Amino acid sequence: MVVGVPKVLIIAGDAVEAQEIFYPYWRLKEEGIEVHVAAPSK
Repeated sequence: MVVGVPKVLIIAGDAVEAQEIFYPYWRLKEEGIEVHVAAPSK
């Protein structure tokens, strides 16, 4: 069985602060996890 890189999707709403996204984003990246962020465009 081949194990790939773990992946995480962070879903952000309109009222989210940047720090609420960037802190977990970078902590997960440090652990080698592939991170994607889904947020509404402005």
